[in-house]
Amino acid sequence: MTETNDSGNPIALPKGSKGNYFITVDEAGKTTFTFPENAEMTHGRCEFKSPEELLKYMETSLGMESYSKNPRGSVRRRGKYQKVDESGNPVLTIGDPILDLISDDEARVVIGGEAIDLTTTEFSSVRSRSGGIRSIDLSGVSSALAQSQLLSAARGEGDFASVEASDRVLSFASADVSRRVFHPTSGGRLTFRAWKKNYGIYWSMGAEIETEPDNFASASIQSVYLDTFVAQTCFVVKRDSDSDTNDDYVDEYECGFFSSPPRRVESLCGARYRGQQFAGRVVAGPPCSVVGGT
Repeated sequence: MTETNDSGNPIALPKGSKGNYFITVDEAGKTTFTFPENAEMTHGRCEFKSPEELLKYMETSLGMESYSKNPRGSVRRRGKYQKVDESGNPVLTIGDPILDLISDDEARVVIGGEAIDLTTTEFSSVRSRSGGIRSIDLSGVSSALAQSQLLSAARGEGDFASVEASDRVLSFASADVSRRVFHPTSGGRLTFRAWKKNYGIYWSMGAEIETEPDNFASASIQSVYLDTFVAQTCFVVKRDSDSDTNDDYVDEYECGFFSSPPRRVESLCGARYRGQQFAGRVVAGPPCSVVGGT
């Protein structure tokens, strides 16, 4: 069961949206979406006359004052969810609760009469798909996936390299180090993933931890966000961390509307799952040398 007693002020669900989830905003302005077991949500308002009207909606509906004063905001999500229509039928879920709130059942948001299709970015590559979507459960093919990744890695093919193949676990890292995947020999699957995505009107970047079919005992993410200083050097613009217990999904990320994202995120993830401790570093965004180190 997802924890729902986060420190922070609870706020009402955005106008027009329904669901069994919770939103809190802490003193630092960080927004937390908490999704309990079998969580569902519907969209809220999806049409806006101007970018300013969209930003005002975010401020009044989600307590995200920072968006009108600063191009960046901090968010975290706990638990998986499914977007549904007014009748409770599953619809396309982006996997970012902010985008699922402001887009219709076909993942479109209208600004100034122009429809923006979020799937253009979300489906641009297999690496772009968000995690933590309740209707996507690959636990039934987890063993087949592990064996497929192992055979491909052993042949020097595919996009994953073997990290460990023992009587404890089969683990792999993607070539760009954005994903670390663990298949404990006792069953189940654990994934660490970093991402950086830009939908034109909105960007997000951060890291997530996901398990299936059962929960992790505990999980934590420690992220460093980097931006360009000069040429291929960067400086730290923010450090953030989050943790969760007895859950199947947790993330932490930075996001913004009508602005530019930082260059790169580097996240150290750790989780206790099926009686074992797992850890790994995942990154997203162009590489750079950090001024003064991280």
